[in-house]
Amino acid sequence: MVLDGDYRSDHERVALEQELQQEFDVAHVLRRKEIENCFLSPSVVARTIGTRQGESPASEEEMEELLASITGELRMLLRQVAGAGLGHGQR
Repeated sequence: MVLDGDYRSDHERVALEQELQQEFDVAHVLRRKEIENCFLSPSVVARTIGTRQGESPASEEEMEELLASITGELRMLLRQVAGAGLGHGQR
């Protein structure tokens, strides 16, 4: 089980993680909030930024690079958690 921080204090995150570990083999509460933002479409983000700023949108490749740099640490953590058994029979 992996949850995002969603505005929880460090104390709340630790307490929730400990509670989840009673139920799941792997449990981690990320410090990051709004994890769903890590699944954004680079082309949509580029067009939206360009439209709002009145500029030509960034290329999809440029946006992919930017999003990868922002989410790289989180992706690595999720791979580590997945490798520890998430999705292999746990609830």
